[in-house]
Amino acid sequence: MRVLSVEKVIGASVPEAVFAGVKTAEEARKLFRKLSKQLHPDVCKHPKATDAFDRLHKFLDEVIERIDRGTWTGERNVEYFRTKDGIKLRVRYLAKRPFEMGTRYVTDGSAVWLFDQRFPIACSDFARFVLDDYDSHFKYRDDEMRKEFARYIPSPVGAYELADGTGLIRVIRDPETVCLEDLLEHQGGSIDPKHVAWIMSSLYNLACYLSYTFVAHNGITLNSYFVNPSKHSGQLLGGWQYAVRIGSKMVRVPREVWELAESTQREKKVGLSRLDLLSVRSLGERLLGQNIDKCPKAMRSWVKLPTVTDDAFKEYRAWSECLKSSFGERRFVKFAVSASDVYKEN
Repeated sequence: MRVLSVEKVIGASVPEAVFAGVKTAEEARKLFRKLSKQLHPDVCKHPKATDAFDRLHKFLDEVIERIDRGTWTGERNVEYFRTKDGIKLRVRYLAKRPFEMGTRYVTDGSAVWLFDQRFPIACSDFARFVLDDYDSHFKYRDDEMRKEFARYIPSPVGAYELADGTGLIRVIRDPETVCLEDLLEHQGGSIDPKHVAWIMSSLYNLACYLSYTFVAHNGITLNSYFVNPSKHSGQLLGGWQYAVRIGSKMVRVPREVWELAESTQREKKVGLSRLDLLSVRSLGERLLGQNIDKCPKAMRSWVKLPTVTDDAFKEYRAWSECLKSSFGERRFVKFAVSASDVYKEN
């Protein structure tokens, strides 16, 4: 009989850690019944037994759902998907998290966005913006500019309509990058102000490029931006289903970004650089977490106050002055965290 501790179940991030080897829904239910005899709070006196049992039940529901969809393998951190054309796709992931339209996966060399059945048009819009219409949206003055900024923009591996009505997009990820959401969790919910500073600088650099090429992203969040801790650089790999040309009508905006929009933009519902700049400030505050009290006064004021400009270049110049007031002359500060630290095997 399989024996699992409360800590093991609570610490499991994916159902494969508990239900590995299960092939059918009946096998999953049978294992659940056996484990319930160990973990049910009426039997187990551990103070977190209820949490463990609830997690076990949640995992069971997910396993059965994935068996019904044909995506369950019983393999650890592996999911299979079938396209409308009958092609079988294998995703071997390092991390898996929900995002507002489905599920985000991080693999060795890519980020995968699985859009659920409610958002087929959003999935198509993501693919269209960065794949079909890339050359019309992203302009580069010369090869040097392309080398600097193309790395921020996702390079799609493929976009697929799946047999169950969901949609899947896979984009290339620098293997040294980490999704901000995952990094923040790894750091316990707060990041040192010096490191938040370079993350924000990389975002402002990107915001300037987006403004140059007349793109309003509208979806800069913890879930969409990935950073390379060793090089202090980033990639905006997600959220492109929200992007529009500056001045064009917005089709959709994630709730957390919409809440930042000012009344004029809410009324007109057009894409502006201003919303991306507001998103950068908001992300800075969220990344600081409890460390905001340790933050230099200039930086603390910056992340708490809204931007007063639509000009990304003006904002970046003001931010550079804020950094100088906060930390003095610019210098590289090593961040002793790597992608392999964050994406350990579960």
